[in-house]
Amino acid sequence: VVAAMVQVNSSNYGYNLPTKYVGADYYSLNRTEAELCLHEQGHELPRLVDRMSALLNCRKLSVTDGANGVMVRLGDEHFALPTLSTSVVDTIGCGDAYFALSSLAACLDLPPRMVALAGSIGAAAMAQRRCNERPISDQEFLTIAKIVI
Repeated sequence: VVAAMVQVNSSNYGYNLPTKYVGADYYSLNRTEAELCLHEQGHELPRLVDRMSALLNCRKLSVTDGANGVMVRLGDEHFALPTLSTSVVDTIGCGDAYFALSSLAACLDLPPRMVALAGSIGAAAMAQRRCNERPISDQEFLTIAKIVI
């Protein structure tokens, strides 16, 4: 099983796109990365997710949209989850945490709501610290999960 997260940043903007990495079982993208792949902006999240799924020829995909949350597509099922962060200290590491936890859930064939929830809890935890100052502990994950659920 292969999961892919291909980050676009200031040093590779427009050159390191998910379309370079064909054949993954699960992709985790943010809105900007998806829009760069499609050469289009402004789509509603469900349309963006469907277009990226077709472009990447994949059945498992997440597209995060910052403060607007995330949408997960697994096969023909979609699930949207609003952001779990009520306050943000720093967004560095949020995408990495989302990918790490959502990819595990997706590869375990959990339902889309669980993929979105696992990744979003990780992202919410990372948003509460500066940069990547420490990893997310089991207790921190469970505390956020209890609050959300």
